[in-house]
Amino acid sequence: MKKCIFLLLALAAAGTLRAYTEDVKYGGVALLPIVRDLGSGEAFSTVPEQDNMLYNNPACLNYVKFRIHLPEIIWIFNNNFFKTVKYVIDNKDKIQLVDSLNSTSDQAKYEAADELRESIAPIENKWVRMGLSPNININIKNFGAGIYSNTMVNFNLDQGIYAPKIYAWANNDVVITVGAAKRVMDKMAVGASVKFIDRRSTGLVKLSAQDFNNTGEIIFKLLNRIQEPSRAISVTPGLLYPMMEDKLKVGVVMQDLLFLKMGDDVYDALNTNPNVKAGASYNIPLKDKTYFIRHIKVGAGLDDMLNLEGSYYLKNTHLGAEMKLLPCFVRVGLNGGLPCAGIGLDLWAVRGDFVFFGKERGTVPGQNPSWNLMFSMRVGW
Repeated sequence: MKKCIFLLLALAAAGTLRAYTEDVKYGGVALLPIVRDLGSGEAFSTVPEQDNMLYNNPACLNYVKFRIHLPEIIWIFNNNFFKTVKYVIDNKDKIQLVDSLNSTSDQAKYEAADELRESIAPIENKWVRMGLSPNININIKNFGAGIYSNTMVNFNLDQGIYAPKIYAWANNDVVITVGAAKRVMDKMAVGASVKFIDRRSTGLVKLSAQDFNNTGEIIFKLLNRIQEPSRAISVTPGLLYPMMEDKLKVGVVMQDLLFLKMGDDVYDALNTNPNVKAGASYNIPLKDKTYFIRHIKVGAGLDDMLNLEGSYYLKNTHLGAEMKLLPCFVRVGLNGGLPCAGIGLDLWAVRGDFVFFGKERGTVPGQNPSWNLMFSMRVGW
């Protein structure tokens, strides 16, 4: 049954083409990607008003009356993903030709291999991902519960010694979250969420160019390499303090403050450090002054405040703004020093969002960025 679930998720992943380029990390928990946050540089992740406050800052549950999110579909496209897939398809015959290289191979095969290694250099060792993140959650005053799944299938091209190699690696995180909040002062609210995490991984799997003729063959190979599950429980506390007639909001989140592995994580698949984040937003209401512009909101945030990852602080800084124009949203920001922009359409029960954003894979902004397009479609109230 569990393999069937993994298969269905992987098939959905292949169909929706969620591609997200970033160096593969075997440890850590994949967080639910939130398109609205990314469009404004993730500046509002500690002071969310509507989207997935259960996952971002559980203290915000004190200020919600009722929200329900039915499954949302998220697509992420990255130019390196298309470059990698196109390269394999265009050079499929050459890769198959040189794949059998050995000490007795003729000179033509060696020349073909050299040509491939030179052409693969711009995309070598740049992991590309495709996957799917369905999410369901319900929030009422002071309580929230939700479940989401991050299914990731990763591909990488390597120059190899004689011929290019194609590797894949997949994992599936199923995360069940419950959270609660409480007002402790006139305005201040505190809250905490508990995550139950189940991760299943495949480890590295070598693929052939021929496999790309049949998506089912790739999925079959990955399914046969599923390892024993890794499980953990995580606790995330948060604080929210509105001021100035609720126009200014300050939030603090200690993401994964407590992280307890359950059982033997023999593959070391789940590793994470606490992430202390703080941020603030200022809302300028305009609905009484103009009909079309409902509000302008600006925000700033800082994550990894303990700098446990050892990265440059600018990479952990988030600045952004959002303007609501009936029935649209326009967003701009700087996400770790890299620009981002997004638009959204809110038709009450149906909502769509689009964002262009950069993601830094190195330690300093601009060192090794990837550029992405993300789409989402959601039904909810």
